[in-house]
Amino acid sequence: MKFSHDNIGRSQKEREASEKLRGEIDALVRFCTNAMWTQYNNVNNSFSARVNEANDAKNKLQAHLQSVSTNIQERMNLELFDRMCDQHQHYFYLWIQISFVLLPDNFAFVTKTHRFSGTTGEAWNCSTCSLVSAW
Repeated sequence: MKFSHDNIGRSQKEREASEKLRGEIDALVRFCTNAMWTQYNNVNNSFSARVNEANDAKNKLQAHLQSVSTNIQERMNLELFDRMCDQHQHYFYLWIQISFVLLPDNFAFVTKTHRFSGTTGEAWNCSTCSLVSAW
């Protein structure tokens, strides 16, 4: 009988130790789970912020590209206009006379090589060369 009684006592101690160990394991698993979820959320937040930064940088670069492309196109148009002025001044005079109606009373018109200014109803004089729009 003593043997059975000792066996039952040892069994109860083993069960208590096992229950304590299961509780510690559950606590450790909960701690690890919480730590992993926290890390998961931190990584997702950081990644989302980085994606937003990359999109902002892309949008700024696209806007800058558009600005530069427009600037290049404007410069090319001005160079073409200057070549036209130098090669075909009589066409330029016609253009001035047609466009003259659209300008305000006092004006200044500047290209790469010519600087015209004047008042409505008068001739336009270029300050860099001898070009004059004679009416």
